[in-house]
Order: sequence, then C-alpha cells, then structure tokens
Amino acid sequence: RKRRKRIQQLLDVATSEQQIRLEHRHNELTKLRVVKLEAYLSARQRTNHAQIWLGHAQKWNVTNDCFHIWHRGPFATINGLRLGAEVPSPSCNEKDSSSGLTFGSHDGGSGGGLRNNDAFKVSWVEINSALGLTTLLLASLEKKQPGCPIRFQHDLVPMGSTSKIGLRKTMGAAAATYYNLYSDDSFSLFGKRNFNLALNGLLKCLLDAAEAVEKRDRTIVLPHEIELTNSNQNEMTIGKIPVTFGTDGEQWTRAMKYMLTDVKWLVAFVSKHVDR
Repeated sequence: RKRRKRIQQLLDVATSEQQIRLEHRHNELTKLRVVKLEAYLSARQRTNHAQIWLGHAQKWNVTNDCFHIWHRGPFATINGLRLGAEVPSPSCNEKDSSSGLTFGSHDGGSGGGLRNNDAFKVSWVEINSALGLTTLLLASLEKKQPGCPIRFQHDLVPMGSTSKIGLRKTMGAAAATYYNLYSDDSFSLFGKRNFNLALNGLLKCLLDAAEAVEKRDRTIVLPHEIELTNSNQNEMTIGKIPVTFGTDGEQWTRAMKYMLTDVKWLVAFVSKHVDR
C-alpha cells in the first residue's frame, strides 16, 4: 500500500510538472500567435495604404505638375507667369479678375488703372522668367532617358530669367553661338536682334521636338504649325505669325500663346510614352 501511495505521489508530481510545462508552452505559443497576428495585420494595413497611394501616384504627372501651362485671358502662362507683350485694354472700368487690375478711365489722379485705349503691358521681368521656364521644360524633355526621342539642334541653357540658347548650324555641330533669351526696355542700336535670334532658336527646338514626336506617335500633332520662312536668317513662324519681337505686341502675344500651346502637346506626349 505504501508503495502504491508513493507511486501515486510520483505520478501526481510528474503530471503536475507536465501540466505546468504544457501551460508554459501554450502561453508562449499564444503570445507568439498574437505577435504574428499583429505583424500580419500591420503589414496588411501598410499594404492597403501603399496600394491607395500607388493609385494616386499613377495619376500624377510630374512634368505637368512642375511646368503647369495654362492661359489667363489673351496670355498663355507657365507656372502662373504670363508670356506676352501687351493687349488692348478692355472696356471702361472692366476688371481683370485673374490679375486684380482695373482697366479703363479713371478720375485723373496719378494712380488707379489705365486710361481708355491704353494697352496693358507685361513687364520684362515676367516675360524673361516665363521664357526661362519654357527653356528649362524643353531642356528637361531632351534629357529624359530612355524612351524620349526628343533631340535639339541648338543648345538650351536654362538659367532662370537669364537663359541662353546656343545656335548651331547643323545637328550635332560642336561650335555654337550663344544668345540671350531675355531682354528689357533699354535702348540698343540694333534693337532686339540678339533676343529675336534666341527666340527663333527656341522655336526651332520646338520644331525639332515636334518632328521627333510625330515619328513616334502620329496622334500627337501640334495644333499650331511651325514653319521656317527665311532659311538665311532662321526666321520662324507659328500659326503663320512670326515670333520676332517687333512693334506689334498684340501679335507677338498671340504667337507666344501658340508656342506654349504646342509645348503643352509635347508634355502630353511625354506623359503618355515616357513618364508612365
């Protein structure tokens, strides 16, 4: 009887120890399951969050966001900067809601809006900045690799409102003559000859890009045709309007609007074939 009792006690102790070990093991596995479940739920939540942002990112257009081309009345704008010289003033006391300026007659004081029949002129600071952004945009399109066929005959040097263009006689030529793509109201004996050469060079770059794009995608056709009217002086027209800056500021404003519209088409091509 004592022996059976002793064996029973040993079995009870062994059973108790085994039960304790099993409970410890169960607790460890339960804790591990909770940790793994939390990690899984966290990873699933991060995946869902990443998928949402991926959907948003697929709708982004980096080039279009960095260089937003739009219009403000008769002016084309790039990142809010107007590219154009002047337009006739609207009717008396009419307000331009986009710029906050009031046109028309005033009470004769020194301040206020413009008098009747005056033209609203854009400052050269704004024009030079807009041309600098346009130069930077075209230079960025040329450097997009791979998949972007755009190459220019001339050398674009984007430097903000003091950008330059190096004119080459042929595609790939090493020698280039650089002209300033900015101007001001100061007097010059030769007028704005160098500025106009740079402008025509910029339009030639746009023509090079258009020809390269049309070979790749026939659906991308520039809305305003670019033509070389004088091969000796490299004079270009867009929509039958010369881009040379002269006395007709309203016509030049229209030409610049056509030019930025064509640049917008190039951005559409890059968004379709390169940025995706």
